[in-house]
Amino acid sequence: MKSFWSAHESPRVVAIIRMALAGILLFDAALRWPYVVELFSTAGLPMPLHVGTPFEPPALSATLAALLFSLKLFALFAVLIGWRTRLSLVVLFVLFGWLGLLDFIGSFKKYSVIALHMLFLLTFTNSGGVWSVERWRSRNRDVSTSLSPPFSPPLSPLWPRRLMQILLCTIYLGAVITKVRRRDFATGDLLMFSLLDDRWGGGWFGQWLSTQPHLLVLASMSTIFFEIAFPLLIWMPQLRRSMIVCGILFHLGLAAGMSLAVFSPIMLVLLLAFANESDLQWVASGLRRLPMMGKHFPSRDSSITRAPLTTPSPPRTDSAGRVVWGLLVYTAAAATAMGLGYAQQRSADWYGVFDGSINERLVPLNKDNVEYVLSEESPEFHEYIHRIEIGSRVSNFHMFGKREQFTSSDVVHVLIRLVQEHPPMELQAMLLAPDGQTSDQFLIPLQTAQTHATIGFRLSPNMKPGRYRIVIQINGYDVAEQTFELVKR
Repeated sequence: MKSFWSAHESPRVVAIIRMALAGILLFDAALRWPYVVELFSTAGLPMPLHVGTPFEPPALSATLAALLFSLKLFALFAVLIGWRTRLSLVVLFVLFGWLGLLDFIGSFKKYSVIALHMLFLLTFTNSGGVWSVERWRSRNRDVSTSLSPPFSPPLSPLWPRRLMQILLCTIYLGAVITKVRRRDFATGDLLMFSLLDDRWGGGWFGQWLSTQPHLLVLASMSTIFFEIAFPLLIWMPQLRRSMIVCGILFHLGLAAGMSLAVFSPIMLVLLLAFANESDLQWVASGLRRLPMMGKHFPSRDSSITRAPLTTPSPPRTDSAGRVVWGLLVYTAAAATAMGLGYAQQRSADWYGVFDGSINERLVPLNKDNVEYVLSEESPEFHEYIHRIEIGSRVSNFHMFGKREQFTSSDVVHVLIRLVQEHPPMELQAMLLAPDGQTSDQFLIPLQTAQTHATIGFRLSPNMKPGRYRIVIQINGYDVAEQTFELVKR
């Protein structure tokens, strides 16, 4: 157990996590660049929503928002290339949390909290020890001073990566606890509505999956099984790689079916916390066999593999003058990035806040618009019906034996799926014969929390063959209709 936390390891894995996470967050931040004033300043939307709580961050003017967001972009780039990595991670951690809380709805999502934890834990690693500007500078310095033996980067402590692993397991366990408490998750309805939602749904795959009720149930139950199994099985050495592959496939499936912004990529990066040096060697050996790739993946990196993996290598210390000079260069680069970012925001001035040309005068509504805004329209009851299915049997709020022809000895089951949230309503279902006469009807009061309504019309031998209609009404208004054919046995 002591080695589980206190051991040291090659910095390769955490370096990959550093570069991948910084690249994803840099892409996400670049998409928000045109909306900095709107999202993060007092000249934009009235954010944050948690005013008066201990977590209320200081509000920013448009100028400060542009400057600090530019500094955030610089810190992300510095983390990506490994320049003053630990300092850049600290700056990024502070700005990421501060700006995220200012735009609580748009920027501070589940993936933001996960990324914030990862940034914090990366500050305690030697993620800048390889594949970084720091590594390049150290090599050049050693060559110039003819150091012997060649420079070997300090090993990275293992415990931050262990905490990332535990973070991933707790995310899955928390998610499965939330899902099993929802009545509509096991039936596939929650997944279906998420796929159809304008905000969360996305892509042809998600649209197609939303039309497959049985696959929705399978996907929902498979999700619960995976989120329970992963935290339990990932710690078994024989199953570790298999569970990592399952996790990759799981999040690729989420990305294909739903619009989750950068949630899936960040979770894929967090999965890398369960990779180790042997996995990297295994991947490199596979790539080495590909044509034209062998020269990019040498058999081993002596600067790392020669160092023992049980004790950390002593870090190289720079002179005080070199440290001060490096900090001055870093600060000058950050100030330049802030100045260029502010200049670009001021030049574009998408919201007219920097030159004072914003128009704050409210335009009065005319009489017709006032009457339209204040008018109360009757509710569109058909919007509360999501789908209606008919079949020979129904179980667990799913229709089975769907068909369009029935015989006089059958029972026509009707499943009505309601959209949440809906007001209390009165649902009436009528079975109309080919001549328009009512053969049977049901009246069902629907409470607000009700998600389904099921009805069974029992057919009889004295009913004439032909096309029958099932008419659904809510509070006396026709909202839907289904038909079926009654045939002779």
